[in-house]
Amino acid sequence: MAWRCSAATNAGMVAALQQEGLIKTPEVADVMRRVDRAFFVRNRAEAYLDQPLSIGYGVTISAPHMHAIMLELVCDSVLHHQQLDRGHRQPLRLLDVGSGSGYMTAAFAALCEAVGHGGPAPMFDVVGVEHAPELLRQSEKVLTEHFPDWMREQRVRLLNGDGRKPRSIAGAGIGPADAFDVIHVGATAPQAVVPEYLRLLRNGGTLVIPVGQPSEVQALRVFSKKCAGEVSIRHVCDVQFVPLTSLDTQLGRNASNSNV
Repeated sequence: MAWRCSAATNAGMVAALQQEGLIKTPEVADVMRRVDRAFFVRNRAEAYLDQPLSIGYGVTISAPHMHAIMLELVCDSVLHHQQLDRGHRQPLRLLDVGSGSGYMTAAFAALCEAVGHGGPAPMFDVVGVEHAPELLRQSEKVLTEHFPDWMREQRVRLLNGDGRKPRSIAGAGIGPADAFDVIHVGATAPQAVVPEYLRLLRNGGTLVIPVGQPSEVQALRVFSKKCAGEVSIRHVCDVQFVPLTSLDTQLGRNASNSNV
């Protein structure tokens, strides 16, 4: 599936992802058309290549096929919440850990609006967490330029935080534990950190996270927290993500690979 969805335009890339069966739902197709990958990359000429691209500071923006996979994994959860909560209008809350370029943070906000199409105005709170201040400033600039309403109304917020410490994220001004309907972690994590993220998940919520060691092939897993609090686990596919790590280690890796 990888490397076969490159195109010259955003629309062409989305069409290729649909043809490969990676985009299955109209909502995800709408999201990826609306949130143009070119907004978030360094070189617009490379924006629609189906491969990870460096955004500096030791990290990458994921390949488009991985964006499609992640969005499809959370789409059902977002759609279910919108249908379930139309009566009392509880805001849908999503957490994007390791937000990096800001692409997935924006895509989650667009997904909330896409699944609410035709109904009441969707209420949502999407929080992106990034520990590199430079990336945080850059992604905030991009989101403010291209999606100003979300930023002005604080329906999308970007915060500085350490993804290795979920409890510290909960205390960074985003509300109490068990506050999120969807949590997406954009870097591989050891199994030991998973229970801490599950504590931040509302009953009925979904955690999507790559689990494993950075030097090995990792498992992309979906943890679903049922209404009674029990958790089911689904293995999606094998992946290779950069690790959740300290900022110093990340910047050191970037310095040693500055010519890549």
